[in-house]
Amino acid sequence: DLACTNGDEAKCLMLAFRYARGQETPADPLKAGNYFDKACDMGLASGKSAACLVAGEMYERGQFVPRDATRALSFRTKAMPKLRKAK
Repeated sequence: DLACTNGDEAKCLMLAFRYARGQETPADPLKAGNYFDKACDMGLASGKSAACLVAGEMYERGQFVPRDATRALSFRTKAMPKLRKAK
């Protein structure tokens, strides 16, 4: 949890995956989703969109978290302005 509190996007994303997969902690899709949100927001604040894209993909596929097309689109929409600027 400190990774997300301290603003480390990569470690926060890893924490999201741990909760999503149940690695070193019981699987908890709700916590995983919250950490995906935090990692996405931290990444966007530093000019990155990888966490948003990963989270969008996870929700679209229903991989480790419940399938949720609306949430997947939300993550991808957040990432789009950063992707356009990168071109």
